[in-house]
Amino acid sequence: MNVPAEQTQERALYVALKDVEAQIKQVMPKEWDDNDLKRLLCTAALQSRKWGRNPQERENMMRGLDLGSFVEAVTNAASCNILPDGRRGYLIVRQSRAANGGQGGYEVSFQADYKGLMDVAKRADPRIHNMHADVICANDEFEHTEGSNRSFRHSISRDSLAKGRGEIQGAYCVVYYEGEHYDVEILPLAELQKIMGMASAKFGPNKDWAAEMHKKAAIRRMCKRLPETPLLAQVMTYENSIYDLSKPVKKEPTPLTLDALPEVKKPEPNVAKVEPEPVSEAVKETVEVFDGTSRNRQRKPSPRRRLRLRPRRRRDPRKRRSLTHLLLPQIISRHERR
Repeated sequence: MNVPAEQTQERALYVALKDVEAQIKQVMPKEWDDNDLKRLLCTAALQSRKWGRNPQERENMMRGLDLGSFVEAVTNAASCNILPDGRRGYLIVRQSRAANGGQGGYEVSFQADYKGLMDVAKRADPRIHNMHADVICANDEFEHTEGSNRSFRHSISRDSLAKGRGEIQGAYCVVYYEGEHYDVEILPLAELQKIMGMASAKFGPNKDWAAEMHKKAAIRRMCKRLPETPLLAQVMTYENSIYDLSKPVKKEPTPLTLDALPEVKKPEPNVAKVEPEPVSEAVKETVEVFDGTSRNRQRKPSPRRRLRLRPRRRRDPRKRRSLTHLLLPQIISRHERR
């Protein structure tokens, strides 16, 4: 039986993880069981299907992949209690000269999504009832007041959704506790640009999904104010390793604008224009009679045909005989014969 090359490569990644299964068990959360471990290994191996923009690029990645970095990335995901399923966490492949012992190739790194960070934060503080993060745009209505009359309001109108929310001016993360208590962390645009400038990777999510990364930056700042737990401390330590804090920001990235979705226009049907047929005079007169707009117009005689107008003769009423008067003798004779 011939096995497809794609399944053979996924099988090779799964076997590489099975070889270090004992090490992953030591760092994975205590509440995980063997089924969770199998789900982690299978999910990590299947994530390789999403690598590359085309089959050829994916084939090159699989050939030059550093299996040691792949195993390390999956181990980091298990230690952070975040499943790399493409929703709470990602396995990102980047080209590196240090891969494969300095021979060059592709390295795999684990990166948590902002939804995965929110799950870890909720486990760190059981008092958290809900957690929300979003970006602040120029056309949004945002108001935050500190003090005795504390208030927080962020609304997005229908006009801004249709015409575009405008340039991003900041991001925030709000945590709702039981009751009416809440806590807000706001990051202005200058802080967000500084964080993006310190990221080690200049391409990928920081460029393609800048709004999502801004939300994650606000959540990371909020996690510093939550009760510190071993799991939260480990996740934050790993997240801080992605950024080079000693590197100065050379150039700030351009601000991102959330425009409206383009309007989809329906194609106009190609209907041939048919010229109306000329209406005859008789039809026009009939329509005028029905509409009550007819006029007493005298028809002009056609020049080709001359009408002869003769006076009508008057008949003598005594010479008129009805049809019954003429057929009455025949009817009587037939009746007498019977």
